Amino acid sequence: SLIKTLLELHLVVEFTYHGYQTFLSLLISCIKNLDIDIGFCISINSQTQNIAYTFDFPQFRDIYYWLDQFRENLLSWLKTAKAGDTYYTDSPASSVKLNIQVKSIEKNPKIRLITLREATRSTDTILYFRIDDPAIFAETQWGLKIKDKLQKQQAGEPRDKVIRILAINFALAETADLSFLNDPKYHAIFDKYIKYLSSDIKPYPPYDIVLPCELGFECGFAKSINLSKLSDSFVEKFLSTISFDTPIKEIPVASKEEAEAFCNSMINYVNIEEN
Repeated sequence: SLIKTLLELHLVVEFTYHGYQTFLSLLISCIKNLDIDIGFCISINSQTQNIAYTFDFPQFRDIYYWLDQFRENLLSWLKTAKAGDTYYTDSPASSVKLNIQVKSIEKNPKIRLITLREATRSTDTILYFRIDDPAIFAETQWGLKIKDKLQKQQAGEPRDKVIRILAINFALAETADLSFLNDPKYHAIFDKYIKYLSSDIKPYPPYDIVLPCELGFECGFAKSINLSKLSDSFVEKFLSTISFDTPIKEIPVASKEEAEAFCNSMINYVNIEEN
């Protein structure tokens, strides 16, 4: 039946992804418990070109074999490593590489700080706005795209009685709901992105206002980013006057009762079909 097939598919996905989860937990534990009489602060960065890389990870036995060899190699390397050194290695999944960098070596062996930056597992646009580091964002597909727009300086140089606006249309972005752009948390991060990308564009700021938006039959606008000497209050009033301040609409979410009613209707449909 349809329900049985969906459940089986769900179990396959969960079991496959479990290999990746197991690897992450054992990797951290392996490094933290290395038999060496020093402490350390280490940063792990995973890299891949495959957005579905979590499904490439083998199951438990192969991961244990890999960790045994990894432990010996890392221990040997760490004995002579110093702050700034990086250890490059493959992982149990052929599509994923690991960069392990020593941030500091500590005399106290009880100090074992390990941070992990996982490779992006999706192209969902919201993930790029969770990278609270403008330099890293600048190297992503959205960072490169926006920097290219800024560099073209299509509105020309600053001049009196002219406000140069760059509207960044996210209508075709790969995300379920663009209303996250209204969130002050994401706006603060995007504000840093734009100011970072604009900072080295010469001879003048490329635009006065950068406006994230969703354009279509109905348009919505996130809070603007002010690159000019105009006051923020003036910019807000100006955008309100020309109706560029309507928030991006949230996608309606079904209530618990509506969701349960839908599931029950699907189950009833399958039962009727089977009978």
